[in-house]
Amino acid sequence: MSKHVPVLLPEVLRYLNPESGETILDATIGAAGYAQAIATLIGEWGRLIGIDADASAITAAEEKLRVEEAEICLQIANFRTIEHVLKNCEVKELDGAVFDLGFRSEQLEMKRGFSFQEDAPLLMTFLHPDDVSEADVTAYDVVNDWERDSLESVLSGYGDERYAARIADGIITAREKEPIETTGELVRVIKKSVPLHYRNGRRHPATRTFQALRIAVNDEMNALAEGLQAAFEALTENGRLVVVSFHSLEDRMTKDFFTELTEAGRADQLTDKPITAGPEELNFNPRSRSAKLRAVKKLSENDRLAV
Repeated sequence: MSKHVPVLLPEVLRYLNPESGETILDATIGAAGYAQAIATLIGEWGRLIGIDADASAITAAEEKLRVEEAEICLQIANFRTIEHVLKNCEVKELDGAVFDLGFRSEQLEMKRGFSFQEDAPLLMTFLHPDDVSEADVTAYDVVNDWERDSLESVLSGYGDERYAARIADGIITAREKEPIETTGELVRVIKKSVPLHYRNGRRHPATRTFQALRIAVNDEMNALAEGLQAAFEALTENGRLVVVSFHSLEDRMTKDFFTELTEAGRADQLTDKPITAGPEELNFNPRSRSAKLRAVKKLSENDRLAV
């Protein structure tokens, strides 16, 4: 299994600035890369709240964090339920929160249909395959049941796919003959739908389509908007909110949210422009090449009155 390397870790810790005794939310605990460092810094009097929609991530994080002295509360949850998670963990206020919106390499190896490099059922949900019910939306549903215009809209809007129309047409044509059931079948449809130069380009031709489908299946953008709002509202005065994003949609949403907070006098932006990885990290951690970090600090009532 590939080893997950936390992106922009020194920068995250600089802007999050976790100190002894503080309460910090790791909203995407993933492989616990940030969480381990945070738990060490907040120490035995600190509290770490960690959530992830993927149950396997929570299980792995529990094992990695077992040696830490901080009080730790981990929950299987998504961004939409942050307020509920804090209540479950008996937390009223946060000193800081971090969102790492990256996709863990381990998740590509779980046969959930996230990867276009191996054949697997078209799921693309963070639920364990055994836990997926008929009520849950999967990539199979999107690919085989959604209208052609909806497919094009998803591929264009969430994937910035230049050949969204052609791929949508290809999917419709293929599924009229028989359902598209696996990632391998979908990749073949995509390759057949796009021009030769795109099919053989540096980027795999299915990259943007798979990204778009994953975002649509998990309603990631709406969940992110709700999660950022909930985390910010839970911050105490001078609390810090740090977001590491990996594609333009996430970064734009984060930027717009932080701008709204700043213009309303509710926060100070700690990053005038997004922080990106330096040459050293780019060399040993290729995932960092698309990472952008933004951070804000919640203003106290006195600070707000002075603005």
